[in-house]
Amino acid sequence: MKGSSVSGNILLLQGSTPYSEFICDYLFKDLEKIYGGMWDLEADPIKHAQKMIAHIDKKRRELGIDMARERVLMDMADRQKLETA
Repeated sequence: MKGSSVSGNILLLQGSTPYSEFICDYLFKDLEKIYGGMWDLEADPIKHAQKMIAHIDKKRRELGIDMARERVLMDMADRQKLETA
């Protein structure tokens, strides 16, 4: 397997494939619709990384966690109040 990597069980990128067009369509398109995960094919390592980042960003948008939020620093007493509420 050439140039493969896994990112959080979300996306597997691979540089070359010996599979038929039917299998590729299933792995690269249908699998995400069915299970939420997918494979993708890219031989160029820069494009490979860009595809992974784009996929992660897409999933973050879908979850609504792509927006910057103000960080709130809390001391231990404030944290304990949250746990009891």
